[in-house]
Order: sequence, then C-alpha cells, then structure tokens
Amino acid sequence: MKAPARAQSTRFPPRPRSFRARTRELATLEAAITGRAARVALIGAGGSGKSTLACALGHRIKSRFPGGIHWFRVGAWDVRTLAEMLGLRLGVPLAWPRLLGQLRAHLLARGPTFIVLDNHEDDRAVAALLDALREAEVAWVVTARRCLLAGVSIFPVVPPLITS
Repeated sequence: MKAPARAQSTRFPPRPRSFRARTRELATLEAAITGRAARVALIGAGGSGKSTLACALGHRIKSRFPGGIHWFRVGAWDVRTLAEMLGLRLGVPLAWPRLLGQLRAHLLARGPTFIVLDNHEDDRAVAALLDALREAEVAWVVTARRCLLAGVSIFPVVPPLITS
C-alpha cells in the first residue's frame, strides 16, 4: 500500500542568502541527482562551502522530491543513532533491530526523498545505513572532510574565488 504524498519537509536550512560563484557546481550536482537513488559526497576542507552547496541544491531540486527534503547534522554517529534519528524525523517506530527494515519500507512508501547527511565522520556507519536503505528512492548527499564510501560520486569542494 502506497502512503499518501506528504508535504515537503520544513526541517531543512533556509535558502543560502549569499551564494555566489557556484553556478557551475550547482548545475553539475543537479545533473548528478537525476536519478532518485543518487549518492553524492561533497568533500572539502572546513569552511569550503560544502554545507551551503548542499543546502542550495536541496532548495533548487525540492520540487522533484514529493517525499520531502531532510537535513541531518550527523558527525560521528554510529549506524544505530543514524537510523534512530531518521526514524524520529520520519515517524517510524524505533524498535531495534527491525528499525532499518521499517525505515526502508517507510521510505519506499513515501516516494522520492532528498536527504543530506551533513558533516559525516563515520564511513562505516554511513555505509551500513546507505546499504540497508539502498532500495528506497532516496537521493543522498553527504558532506564531509573526507569520504571513503563505495558507490558514492565524489565532488571535491573548494572555496569559490570571488573577485571585486
């Protein structure tokens, strides 16, 4: 049974106020998210603009994701904490170890969804989460200073060179 379409999430940062010199990067990322099961990692030094770019991307493509757009600042969370935070946000019962299966079923019923995992630090945990939810129509964007995840398109991010 397909769940009714939900309104897009409001749990996403506001559109960036100052967003200059990133037109090409944004267009490239938008093209990379053509599939509804995309996995993209924005990798760069602290302050390079990874989170701002992910936020701008979410606002730009949100109409393509009736399942909503969601933002999670994850840090070094383990897979259980990642799953529980998604479960809390999406209203999925937090019964471990069935939680990952329940999240997968919920996301499949929800339809195309865009999720940012911001400031990711634990490759093993994120890999386990993405693997467990691989059948769901989720476009994942991960921001990190480094990323060793398999099956993820890596996009290096450097601060824009703005003149004048």
